[in-house]
Amino acid sequence: MKSQYVPAGKIQESATALAHYVQSVHDLSVTPLFAEGHPYPLVNFFHGSNGEPNQIEFLVPDPHVLRAALVPFRKLWLDNEPCSYYKIVKILETHHFAVRWYVDFLRDRYSSSRNSTFSWRVASRQADELDGNPLSAHDIIDLWLNSRLFHSGKTSRRGRFTQVDFEHERDRIGPARFEYLFNASIYDVAMQSTNLMELAQYTLERFRKTHPDVTSTLDMISMPGFERFADCTIIRRFSPGITPDPCTPGEKLARLRRENAFSSLNRALELLDNNNERLAHQVLAADDFESLLTAMGLKLAAKIPCFSDDGSDIPEDGSDLQDDPEVSDGASGLVRKGSEFWTSNVTALDGQVRLAKEHLVSRDEWIPGPQPLWRRALTMHGISFPYSDWPRASSSTANGTGPRV
Repeated sequence: MKSQYVPAGKIQESATALAHYVQSVHDLSVTPLFAEGHPYPLVNFFHGSNGEPNQIEFLVPDPHVLRAALVPFRKLWLDNEPCSYYKIVKILETHHFAVRWYVDFLRDRYSSSRNSTFSWRVASRQADELDGNPLSAHDIIDLWLNSRLFHSGKTSRRGRFTQVDFEHERDRIGPARFEYLFNASIYDVAMQSTNLMELAQYTLERFRKTHPDVTSTLDMISMPGFERFADCTIIRRFSPGITPDPCTPGEKLARLRRENAFSSLNRALELLDNNNERLAHQVLAADDFESLLTAMGLKLAAKIPCFSDDGSDIPEDGSDLQDDPEVSDGASGLVRKGSEFWTSNVTALDGQVRLAKEHLVSRDEWIPGPQPLWRRALTMHGISFPYSDWPRASSSTANGTGPRV
């Protein structure tokens, strides 16, 4: 393909859009929905004694948690925003033609998420009569954003759906199922909307090096805590009980315990103590979960593969019972009886103790989540960013044109 020049003014426009994209992904990643690892929206099916389904329960995040994520999400979602996902794709395709296939691959993952009806099939498993007219994630998100949360419905200039459309689908699908579908759609699409992050950051840095006059600034206004500025001012972003600035080990542990990556450890700690400062001290001193129990005067009585939720079927003799390394989460596999602690997933707890210890030591400057949101989005689909040595851009020419692409 023949190379073409990109005007300097176009470089500035692209840099501004990329900066807004990077900022929006950052803002999304520090919201509680992702920074604290809220579980993916879930569906529980309950059956009566005759085996027939008699109740469906939909589990979604607290509405305040979801709404905090919707503000940056909309910038990536709306077509008229300069940092909308598809606009960023076009910029990256222009400046990285040699690996355009990779950008297109990530775009296709995002498009598949927007067009998916997978959550519909999960939510409708007990309601086959709805399967004949499934709504895509795109339609569900637009219905909620345009008619319920940010706008009041379709106008002559904006939106595809009206309030009547929203109410019709809510009544047709059922209010609980409809709300679950929205939460699940937002989660899926938001995760995929971050998958351009590393390439966007790289491109932005390249613009800054090849065009020193290009301006693009990022800020930290969505990060809790305090920020110091050059004019000798400080701003504190802090709401007691809501966004604590994790300074002490106990405060850091409290934040870690809200993350999905530490769900089993959190359930175990709930049975041990209610003081996070003491617990953090024990975690930092422990080599594994059993040594943590020993330091607290408790005994790991047995490693049992399964037992009833209320612990009534715990055997008297725990000999010959083995740890099950395949168990990753022990919601019903944790029981404390006096000074004895029974569990079926010591392997998982050992791993989470060591990971918590690592984070308590290393998180001097708080970085939300076990890893960046965009990396989690890629890892979820077995994808890693494969490029570390990109072709260097040529310098700007004397007539003000930009690099060859």
